[in-house]
Amino acid sequence: MIINIEKVDGWYLVSFNGAKHQFNDYINKVMSVEDKQYDFERRCWKFDEKGIEIVRQLFEVKQKPKKPKADVIQANPRAKKNISGFADVGKNMKLQPYDYQKEAIKFGIDNKEILIVYPCGAGKTPIGIGLYLEAKQYGMVDGPGMVVVKASLKTQWVKEVSKFSDLNAKIIQTPKEISASIQDKIKRRENRIKKLEAKGDSEKEIAGLRKEIVNLKKEARIVFEKQFEGADLFVLNYETLRDAKIRSQLHKIKLQFIMADEIHYIKNKDSKRSKALYEFGDVPFKVGATATPVGKNPEDLYGIFRFVKPNLFPSWSSFSKSYIKYAGYGKIVGFRNLNKLRDQIAPSIIVKSKEEISGQLPSLMVMQRYCDLEPAQQEVHVSIMEQLDELKKQEDAIRSKFKTEIEARNNPDLAKVEAMILAHQTFAQQLADSEELLGMSQSELAKKFITGSPSNKLELLVDLVEEILGSEEKVCIFSRFKKMQDIIEKRFAKEFPKAKIAYVHGQLNDKERYKEVYEKFRDDDDYKVLLCTDAGAEGLNLSKCKYLIEFDLAESYAIQTQRHGRVERADSIHDTVFVYQLIANDSWDEVAAKIIEKKEGYDAELIRASGDD
Repeated sequence: MIINIEKVDGWYLVSFNGAKHQFNDYINKVMSVEDKQYDFERRCWKFDEKGIEIVRQLFEVKQKPKKPKADVIQANPRAKKNISGFADVGKNMKLQPYDYQKEAIKFGIDNKEILIVYPCGAGKTPIGIGLYLEAKQYGMVDGPGMVVVKASLKTQWVKEVSKFSDLNAKIIQTPKEISASIQDKIKRRENRIKKLEAKGDSEKEIAGLRKEIVNLKKEARIVFEKQFEGADLFVLNYETLRDAKIRSQLHKIKLQFIMADEIHYIKNKDSKRSKALYEFGDVPFKVGATATPVGKNPEDLYGIFRFVKPNLFPSWSSFSKSYIKYAGYGKIVGFRNLNKLRDQIAPSIIVKSKEEISGQLPSLMVMQRYCDLEPAQQEVHVSIMEQLDELKKQEDAIRSKFKTEIEARNNPDLAKVEAMILAHQTFAQQLADSEELLGMSQSELAKKFITGSPSNKLELLVDLVEEILGSEEKVCIFSRFKKMQDIIEKRFAKEFPKAKIAYVHGQLNDKERYKEVYEKFRDDDDYKVLLCTDAGAEGLNLSKCKYLIEFDLAESYAIQTQRHGRVERADSIHDTVFVYQLIANDSWDEVAAKIIEKKEGYDAELIRASGDD
């Protein structure tokens, strides 16, 4: 297709999208249409409904059939409130929130039980932190709070709490998770007892082992209960909250505040995770947040508001009679009284559109999302770093024998050590990304670092992309490793089967690259994801892409700048574009971040130096 058509503010914008030899044909056909205007800012032609139909006929553009509209509850337009009096909100935070975040905080203080519907990238975390701080300041909260999130975002929340405030946040773990090492000790002693009992002797040793088990179980209970002390905000995921012992301890500490992020996770009123959260419906200050439109049907709204504002809909039977149409045998055939339902929930909802958010943000927003390595992976990472330290000592010792760099470069022992350093740095990065990369390596040494643990970073990516695709946007994902594309593609085929994937890597020629980036990712609505190695860090114009994810950080500040430049375009159709950097704590990712920060400092120094001349 040699033209691109986009509808903006009631106009149809038509721009050239073909090869050079097609340009004259494009101009002749466009000029033959009488009713048109030229948009100098966007550098394209503008047509009304009548004009665009002629354009489609001239260029033989088939219009996609419109999907029939379902009878759904969307975000209530009347919920887009004009909040006033928020100027002083957030003054007790380390970093000042944006105005739209302050509005949500003020709305929460005024109403105490609210649902926030803000788009992906709006920063719902500082809103939750700000709400808790303001509530404490006004004496509305005098005890601890709880934040319930996806499993992949627990570490992220703890990081953000320390970034935006002086509050203390702590991740809550299940009894099994937090006392894993103690449980291993118990199991070893139980196995020892079985062996001794089989022999029929050593009663004294058996008695001693049983006493040790009693003490270890007591220790495990103390460790579990201790985690519920000494924090302002307790962070846990929805599945952890299903644990009865967890809920029992949370009831004991008398929570005063709850923030349920991604609250659409409890839209099913009958799910176990929903029922677990409903137990805390009597907590006085409750906030739900989501980037997903407010419910695809009234049932979703009932599930969400049963937690957020339990008294709004006292029972399912009265709710269903008022808003749901049934056929025989309880089959739902439609909904009723939707305007009444919108009016009922409107006082408790604050909604912002993507356009409203972007208008208050800089053109490029770079944010970090964090996760943790599994314990076994953390041990391997420490081992790799120790080996790297030893290799660097060997490198320094060899270099000290030579007077010049040329002499050193010609030494085979130095070349061997430097190759081992590079290999171990690569292994450390692959461990932070996914152990599958180590398994795919041609190096047998790499396979020694495999623990069999999952990639928490991949889980973080899946959750983030799910949110982005839910907002009907496209996303570009960068990784240093081409094989990481295969791993991601395999996982996405399972999680997002309808989202087609385009690719850029060093093995593509110019025509193949153009087809992947422009004909597929840019122009085909079915292609939602573009996977790139650093072969795509230059020369790509992703002006229609709003989100870029760095699965692993670039090897230099220059490459990082080039990556970001793919979406930070002068002709971008978005006021703000978002870059997410995925970082595994205490891994090579943190080393890579320091390298980039150091090189960024060098660049800044050079710019300042040249400016002083």
